[in-house]
Formats: sequence, C-alpha cells, structure tokens
Amino acid sequence: MQANKSGKAVANGRRADGSVLIGKRKAGRKSPGKGRTQTDPGISNGVRKKKKNGTAKRRRAFVIAFWTILILLAMLYIAYKLIVRPPEITPDTTPDPTGQTDIDVEEPDIDDPTAKPDDTAKPDDGKPVLERKKGFYTFLIIGTDKVGANTDVLMVASFDTANKQAHVVNIPRDTIVNVSRKVKKINAAYANGGIDNLKKEISSLIGFKPDFYMMVDLKGFVNLVDAIGGVEFYVPVDMNYDDPTQDLHIHYKKGLQFLDGKSALEVVRFRHNNDGTGYPREDLDRIQTTQKLLTAIAKKMINVKTLLKLDELVDIAVDNLKTDLDAGEILWLAKEALGVDTENGLHFHTYAEHSCMYKGLSYVYAEEDEALALINSSINPYTTDITDLDLIKP
Repeated sequence: MQANKSGKAVANGRRADGSVLIGKRKAGRKSPGKGRTQTDPGISNGVRKKKKNGTAKRRRAFVIAFWTILILLAMLYIAYKLIVRPPEITPDTTPDPTGQTDIDVEEPDIDDPTAKPDDTAKPDDGKPVLERKKGFYTFLIIGTDKVGANTDVLMVASFDTANKQAHVVNIPRDTIVNVSRKVKKINAAYANGGIDNLKKEISSLIGFKPDFYMMVDLKGFVNLVDAIGGVEFYVPVDMNYDDPTQDLHIHYKKGLQFLDGKSALEVVRFRHNNDGTGYPREDLDRIQTTQKLLTAIAKKMINVKTLLKLDELVDIAVDNLKTDLDAGEILWLAKEALGVDTENGLHFHTYAEHSCMYKGLSYVYAEEDEALALINSSINPYTTDITDLDLIKP
C-alpha cells in the first residue's frame, strides 16, 4: 500500500474510495494511441520476412530479364553477322571480253633443266588470277521502263568501302561496240542475249566484267523520289517534248524547280524539244543532267529524316530491283554507303563523248587512252592497270 500526495491510501492502483488510479507509464512503453501501436515481435519478424522475400523475387526477376535481353542481343548480333555481310566475289581471272578460246600455253618440259616454273598462280583454265583491291566492288546498273527491250540507262559503278569512295561511269546508249549485229549500239545488247550478253559487251568496253548487276525499274525511281519528299533541282534548258505513243509529255521551264518522282523521271528522259532544239549533244547532255540530279537525290537521301523512312525505301528497292545480290549483301552495302560524303566521295563520269556515223547510224565512242585513264582511275577493281589488250576496239 502506498500513499499519494493527498495522503490517501492507494492499493493495487485503486484509491481508497475505489476509483481507478491512472498512473505514470512505465519507461520504454508507449501508448497505443495517436497512430502508434505496440508491435508484437512475432508479427514484426513476419513482415521482415515478407519484405525480404519480395526483394529477393524482384532481384531474381531483374537477373532473369537482364540475361534474357543479353541472350537476345547476342542472338541478334550473330544473326546480323550471318545475314548482313559483305558481298562474296568469285576470284577473277585475266579479262577475256571476247569469249574467244584462249591460246594454249605450252608447259615447260620437266626434263629440261633450263626450264623455269611459272610463278603466276593459275586456276584450271590456265589464266593468272588477278589481285583485287580490298573492299572494292563493281556493279552494272541498268535502267529499264519494261516497255521496250532496250536499256537506255547503263552505268558501271564502283564502291571502295575502305576509302569510302564511289564512282559512277555512265555508258551512253549509243556507244558503239564490236559485234556482228546490224545495230552496234550498247543499248541493244540486252535485247540480243539478256543480262549475260550485256555483261559481255560491257566488259569489251571496260576490260573486265562487273561483279554484280542491278536492274532498276524506272517506276522504282519515281517511287524513290516520292518517298524522300521530292527534290529541288535546276532544270538546265526549257523542255517541251511530246511523244503520244509513250504517253510522254515533258514541259518544264529553265530554272530551279521542285520535282516529284514523275517530274524527275521526265527530266532525265528529255533529250530534245519538239522543234529539235534543247540539248546540243542530246544524249550526252542528258547524261550530265542525270548525273547532277542523282547527286541531288543522294544528298537528300543521306539525312536523318530520310533514314527514318528506311523500311519504306527497302520495300521500294525489293519491289523494283532485280539483282544477283542477296538481301544481306544489300543491307551491308547500304550500311557502308552511309559513310560516303556526297561532296567528296561520290563521283560521276561519262565513258564516251565523241560522235561518229557508221552505215547511216549515229554512234558515240571513246578514245582508247581516254577510256583507259578513266577506267583505271575510277572503276578498275584490280591492283594492276587495265591495258589496251583488255579492250575490244570497235
């Protein structure tokens, strides 16, 4: 029994009159009021275990997701390496544009002690294998409107991936070739033997067969220009030409013009006006206009906004391109092409610029020394120069 300050006896927390005494709380214990409750040790441990279990599960999920993404990236990388790859080139031999049988080379007599072995590596056909420039590819580019069998757009292009340099040599449609047919123009080669004959006749002009070919439907050219949003271009002359048989009507004023796909194609097809005026050299001047327009298109294509339309551009290429390159090789070349500076790394040339008449038909031709200088400085894929022995003279 205790006495409080008033002197009244207190027993077991009660006053003498029986009322309950609310005493001081024991040290270390807090009132369960005002949002705070006394925690049961068993409950506390359970909460901690649940928190630990939740954290562990999140960690496991993160680790699984991390490794899944890593494995997927590795698989994509492997697939990229397997699919997107440089074009494979078959080892070439000494150019033989004529397709004629080679002269048999007499082998040295092994019993002759003075005979010296030939150090030049030769394949089964006996011709020496030429050393190629590394990362250097050549292409025959053909433009066709699928209306006629003639190929009025012919180019031989080279791509030096190591030095990021691209050269395009236009072969004029009227270039004379040394063939037996009556019309000896290069644009008639495809109609007289298909792609293989065209390659053969092109090789007679440049001294080697291009590695690959790309045949482009001119409708694809229209769709491509439209896909990049058109292009601004300076039209060099007034153009007024009509050909009802082809439903072709070309009417443009000289000066800066905005060209959509259809307009761009009409500009590159123009050679002369209805009254005979226009380009003084017709096809040769048309080629120069085409080269300038292609340069403008290339500049427009290699920018961020256009690259965002890459899927659309690929679809256009697939729908309008016939080639012996596979999809992985095309993607690899496209990736490499992004590194080409269109100001300093893209070059256009014209193969033949001299005119002549032969049996009543007009032709153009290249002087031998001019042709060799152009070929060896731009599209020759070998470490040694093409010579006059590799060319077939008209």
